[in-house]
Amino acid sequence: MVLYEAITTYHILNSVVDLLHNKKEAVLLIDQYKYKKLSSTLRTYLENKFKKIVCYDIGFGDNRSDSEIIKYFHSLIGKTSLYEKIFCASGEHCFGLFLAITKTPFVFCEEAAGILSRPQILIDIDNGYISRKKVTKRYEELGLYDGTNSNITTLRCNIKAQKADFSTAGKNIEDFDVVEKILNLSGNDRNELISAFIENETSFAINADVLLLTQHYANNCILSFENQVLLYQYFVDYFFYDKKVVFKPHPEDILYYKKLFPQSEVIRQVFPSEFIPFIFDPKPKCVATVSSTGIYNLRGHFEECFELDVDFEKRFPFIHRYYAAFRIYDALKMNVNKTGCNDILLEQFEKKYGTLAEKQNTAYIIDDIKSEEDEDRNRIINLLDNLNPNDCVIFINSAGDFCWYDYFRKDLWQNIVPVVIQKSVINPQKEDFYASTDEEVIYVYSKNKEILNMAKEIHIEKDLTNTNLKVTTAELSHEQERIKILEGMLAATERRLLLYINKENEAEK
Repeated sequence: MVLYEAITTYHILNSVVDLLHNKKEAVLLIDQYKYKKLSSTLRTYLENKFKKIVCYDIGFGDNRSDSEIIKYFHSLIGKTSLYEKIFCASGEHCFGLFLAITKTPFVFCEEAAGILSRPQILIDIDNGYISRKKVTKRYEELGLYDGTNSNITTLRCNIKAQKADFSTAGKNIEDFDVVEKILNLSGNDRNELISAFIENETSFAINADVLLLTQHYANNCILSFENQVLLYQYFVDYFFYDKKVVFKPHPEDILYYKKLFPQSEVIRQVFPSEFIPFIFDPKPKCVATVSSTGIYNLRGHFEECFELDVDFEKRFPFIHRYYAAFRIYDALKMNVNKTGCNDILLEQFEKKYGTLAEKQNTAYIIDDIKSEEDEDRNRIINLLDNLNPNDCVIFINSAGDFCWYDYFRKDLWQNIVPVVIQKSVINPQKEDFYASTDEEVIYVYSKNKEILNMAKEIHIEKDLTNTNLKVTTAELSHEQERIKILEGMLAATERRLLLYINKENEAEK
């Protein structure tokens, strides 16, 4: 007999699909709150497939001693020696801790597709909860996030969903691609499985170009509700403004996408995204997401997979600066060298809007260098001093750190021009407007005055209809340009003084 543990729909799906293949007698240990939320159809299906279903409290271990945790799980599942194999899908929660402290051998199943090589995503999420933050460090030290715990016999994951630099060396890996496993089921088993998760509908005839997988940022305390709305407005307006989009919300997502994007379609049924390759007719050409791990299992099943990354969740407020920087180096027909940037955002702009002109010379795009130490600032200044006359540097400056600033190098500002990004509301009567209309500035450095003049003259205009925002670059007079440079110098000086004051205060402690 085997034991499967599950706290999400993805875990349930993986457990059932594995059971349908191996045909072994099995027990399902499932989070009690998750089980209550399942449809009666799915509960009946699971009860017919598993010998026994045991519900447990996922939060039990957050405020309990080790002995209490051991007693709790023994009361639920009996002795662990009863099971030929134990599959743990949420190692970073109390069942994983139970297995670790009782030194029970178990199969470590990745929490979500591709997450084995990205454990920091889960750590960051858990640190966002007060109840979880105080236990996260222990779970991390026990190797229950990254699968390095000594009691783990096998790591089960989708290898093709991992990061490019993921190494399998020295690890006992079982490659488990749940979409391929579903594909290899018999027709009857597959249809019965899909019908259990999607009541009354096993195919969707939605004519769309893009299927967009959302995430539940607000529920996970990653973003506020308003910022989640804004993130998706920017995402659609910049990359899919000319496409018919169908939204597939995350099961825990609370946004009202049909109201926010009236030209779109929304799939209201809740089901695993892994069913998507089997239920769409016709199938959209593109599946897209900001950073949902659900897309990793869908690679190879669509003509195009469009994704950004987790970093975009933090940097999306500065997307207009990135777009302006891209438009400048693209118009200047320059190759690009990135430092401290959201690289994939610029790459997606290049794919969407880029010209095919032959590139020459280089634009260095610099954003957040992650440090305000003198060594890093000197490195940037050295780049400027030794810059090829036909190259340029574009400072996105999203952190407002003016990383090139040095009080004794005011001469650098003589080779800098500001590019001012202005924003205005398109329709003042429209609801759900959360964007800022404050102007933003990026800075272009070059020793070539012709390049600086060209950068100033590039007019950028973009209507973001779902966001309800018009974005344009301002045409500045010589006097206005001089004022913007002085404002930048003042802001940079203030930032540096605050840094020194904070350092002094820390040193005195």
